Formats: sequence, C-alpha cells, structure tokens
Amino acid sequence: MKTNQSNVKNLAITLSIIMAIMVMIQLVVVKTTAKKPLDIGDYSSYDLSIAQQQYIKSPTNDNLLVVLKVLCYESEVEGNAQLGTQIKEYGSEIFKRAKDNTIDLSTADDEEVMVQIIDVLKYNGAS
Repeated sequence: MKTNQSNVKNLAITLSIIMAIMVMIQLVVVKTTAKKPLDIGDYSSYDLSIAQQQYIKSPTNDNLLVVLKVLCYESEVEGNAQLGTQIKEYGSEIFKRAKDNTIDLSTADDEEVMVQIIDVLKYNGAS
C-alpha cells in the first residue's frame, strides 16, 4: 500500500513540475510572438459608416480595402474590441474574392500593409 501512495505522490510531483515547465514555455512563446503594432497608415479621420456606405453603393475591391483598413485601424490602434464580427465578415469577403481571382492580395496594396491586414483578418476568424 505504501508503494502505491509513494507512486501517486511521485506522479503528482512529476506532473506539477511538467505543468510548471509548460507554463514557463508558454510565457516565453507569448512574449516572443506578441503582436507588433499595426502600421497601415492613419485612418483616424475616416468614418467607418461612411466607408461602409460607399462600399454598399459600389462594392469594388478598393472600397472593400478601405473598409477593412478602417476596421483594422479602429480595432488594433484605437482598441475597439467590438469590431471582430465585422472584420470577420468583410475579411471573409476579400478572401472569397482572392479565391475567385477577382483580387490579388499581393498587389492590392503595399505588401507590408496587406500582410498586417491579413494577420488581423485571420486573427478575427476571417476565412
């Protein structure tokens, strides 16, 4: 009976050590993969509702990109956490257009800007 108790105690200690190591690894990974600040330009003067109305009137790729940039800016720079659903919706639309070859995301805007926008879109569940 003592050996079972001893084995259980040893197992508990081993699991505790493994958990502590996993937490430390996770902290290191999170710290090294922290998101960089969004650097897509200043969209603080843009009105999201006007950009969306313009897109509804004329659903061009350029108008869609403006909406996405404003959404990304307001979400990431201004800290509006309530835009995730809209980012997912509009982001999924631009990904659909890319799959349909109606937009080339590699040339739609500056490459670094597009990479940052795509990261925000994916983070918010766009597919």
